[in-house]
Amino acid sequence: MRIDIVGSGAMGSLFGGLLAESGNDVCLIDVWAEHVETINHEGLWIEGLSGDRFIEVKGTTRPGEIVGASDLVIFFVKSYHTESAARNVLPIVGENTTVLTLQNGLGNFEILSAVFGGEKVVAGTTSHGANMLGPGRVCHAGIGLTVIGELDGQITSRTQRIAQVLTQAG
Repeated sequence: MRIDIVGSGAMGSLFGGLLAESGNDVCLIDVWAEHVETINHEGLWIEGLSGDRFIEVKGTTRPGEIVGASDLVIFFVKSYHTESAARNVLPIVGENTTVLTLQNGLGNFEILSAVFGGEKVVAGTTSHGANMLGPGRVCHAGIGLTVIGELDGQITSRTQRIAQVLTQAG
């Protein structure tokens, strides 16, 4: 599955790294140039509860240069950056793209729905914990549950598929 992570701080990097490690085509999108450059040249270092290792994953500060539509775009940016980040990644959200928010805070689902259309957006929450150790380095500090779902509570094929991908990644 092609997955783009918008906001590649501690949680975005953790999820992106684990998803890449499990065989997905992942790109970490972030404005922190030093972090992205380190990932592209040295790989992403994850240490902590899930083990210590380097993971090969792509990163970019320029989402407009990504070619084609993503299967899944996961948002981890701070709430106050949601709208601007969403507008920046509009070119990678195609007809069949699902947008998942795993962000903290309120109102993110509504903002993403306004930008992409409510039919594209799935909400979620996670109790995994992570800390940034430096550019290209993250600590998996807490293993927890990740729950996703449609706003109307229906279990759909897309939420089942995303849940399977997330479960395979750990």
